[in-house]
Amino acid sequence: MTSKCAGCLQNLPRREFLTCSLCKSSYDLDCANVPIVRFNNTMSAEHKRNWKCQACYCKMPKTGNTNTPVRIQNGPQPQKSPNAGANVTMRRKPTTSSYDTTMVYDDDESILGNTCIENNSENNSCQIDSLLLTQIEELLEKKLENNKKTLLSELKTMLIQEISASVTNEIALNINTMSTEQHTMKTEINQLNTQIKSLQIETNRLQIQINELQQKMTLKTNEQTEWLYNFENNRKFVLYGLNENYWETENELHNRVTYIFQDLLNINLEDNIESIHRLGKKGNRRPLVIELMSKKMVHYILENRLYFRNTGLAISEHLDETSRQLRKKLRNLMHEARKNGHHAILRNNKLLINGKEYNHTNNDETRSEVNDASKISNTESEKINQREYDRRPKNKNKGNYNFREHRNIYF
Repeated sequence: MTSKCAGCLQNLPRREFLTCSLCKSSYDLDCANVPIVRFNNTMSAEHKRNWKCQACYCKMPKTGNTNTPVRIQNGPQPQKSPNAGANVTMRRKPTTSSYDTTMVYDDDESILGNTCIENNSENNSCQIDSLLLTQIEELLEKKLENNKKTLLSELKTMLIQEISASVTNEIALNINTMSTEQHTMKTEINQLNTQIKSLQIETNRLQIQINELQQKMTLKTNEQTEWLYNFENNRKFVLYGLNENYWETENELHNRVTYIFQDLLNINLEDNIESIHRLGKKGNRRPLVIELMSKKMVHYILENRLYFRNTGLAISEHLDETSRQLRKKLRNLMHEARKNGHHAILRNNKLLINGKEYNHTNNDETRSEVNDASKISNTESEKINQREYDRRPKNKNKGNYNFREHRNIYF
């Protein structure tokens, strides 16, 4: 392990150092104030072993007690008479030594003096120099400590100022960037809101158009459905009241229907009937649907269906399910109006009460009119309808075609 210098605390060289004979502390030549030339050439081994550091020199007593003033004696002192030479000042010649150290100068000698010369004057000068060096070191240390504190405080202040300025600039830059981005986002949001409003307006307009088109399509579909139904059912009519035989066939029904229309309306349907079948579940008198070849013949039969009165039979147009439900409601209203004294008839799937058409969409108002007996009045239309009703044939001579006397081979 390498030892360190007691003065500068640096690692000692291998040879060029001195060890104090008293405190055993090692010093390099710079801290010991010994030139390297003197260390190598002049100093002997004994000088090196007896060398003392400046700290130990300072601790040694400076002088003896030879210069201490003489104490006054208590007893009487003998009086000496002055001699003849008492008033003569004697001057002593300076003694010259063979070796005057003051006249010897060495270039390698330190300005603090040679630490190896052991005499009183040199000790005093070394002590004074060591004291001065110690004071200088203390002053330098204090000055350096103050300078260090000042530099640290200044550096701290500068760093704080730089950091605060940098942080402030960064925050300001970030705030400006965020404000710019916020303004941009706000502008974009306003644009999007405007676009959304325009799209909503356009959507509402398109929705209205779609609803109108749907209504038109619904009306068109209903019209087409009604037209198709009318086209398919204009050649059909329904015969009610004809008894159903267990063993009857379509040919038998064809012959029976042909005979009935020949007898009542004096028309021959033998070559005009295209199809014939009954409606509903099997029973005694299921309605009979008859399809003819000509619509003109169907219209003629429907116009002359009054001739089936008092025969047990009835003729009506062929209706779909919706029309049948509507007809059922209108028929109930017709009976209710007749009970209240109104003149009510059904014509072309329409209810006429006192010559006015019944609007089935406004049920409350119409029902109040139907149930109000005070509104009965004989209008001109009622008289015309009454005359038409009076012109209906009674068919008193015609029997019931479901009775046995009317049955022949066709029944």
